[in-house]
Order: sequence, then C-alpha cells, then structure tokens
Amino acid sequence: MTSSTLILDQGTNGTAQVRPSKYPSQVLLSFEPQGDAQVYYGVNGQQPTIPLHPGQTPVLIEFNTLQLQYRISQGQTKLQWDVE
Repeated sequence: MTSSTLILDQGTNGTAQVRPSKYPSQVLLSFEPQGDAQVYYGVNGQQPTIPLHPGQTPVLIEFNTLQLQYRISQGQTKLQWDVE
C-alpha cells in the first residue's frame, strides 16, 4: 500500500492526481478539515465534480487516474490517500 498526505493551509487552492500502478485499484481518501474547506474528486480521469465529505471514502479506480481539486478557505486541512 502507498500513502500520500497533504497538509493544506488556509488560502490554498490546487489539484492533485493519483495514478495507480495497476488496475483496478482501491483508493481510500481521508479528509480532515479543521475549518472551511472544499475537496472534489473525479474517477477514471473525469473532472473532479464529486464532493468529498469529511472522514474516509473508498474509491475504485478502474482505469486512468483519480483527480482531486481542493480549496481551503479557513483553517488547516489534512488530505490523505492510500492506494492498495
């Protein structure tokens, strides 16, 4: 399993891309906002339009990539993904 963690400060906007080494791959997303934060994701190379809710979210990637987009308005946020 491979893990990546972002600690995002207030005022941070950006994107991230997860490309598994094999398909299909299970990805566990963890989202821990400490203020006002929005994160969206898209699976299989699609644009990130699905809202990510606080806590853990399992996502199955069947091909291409997992796309993430984040906007941290207030506080600090931890965003992590674990790829099996």
